[in-house]
Amino acid sequence: MDQLQSKINKALSEWNPIGVPSEIAVSEYVDYIPVIIDCLKKNENMHNCLIDILTVKMGYSYDKNNPTHVKDIQSVVDKIYFYWH
Repeated sequence: MDQLQSKINKALSEWNPIGVPSEIAVSEYVDYIPVIIDCLKKNENMHNCLIDILTVKMGYSYDKNNPTHVKDIQSVVDKIYFYWH
């Protein structure tokens, strides 16, 4: 795993939207890293990318009117963009 992938994995495992134990979280979200990198390379909206991962791929809900949901996604987006640049 290269440095960008490791950092994205760290951001995802800290976010840990499904709430697995931390020792599992470090490997739980690895499959989503290529999707995120692809979104970055295509300059796609990272909010939408993460919401799609959360709702479509993981099957969890996201409420754009829930401040906690919005804050959590924004935090991950900020980290990913920081690592990308």
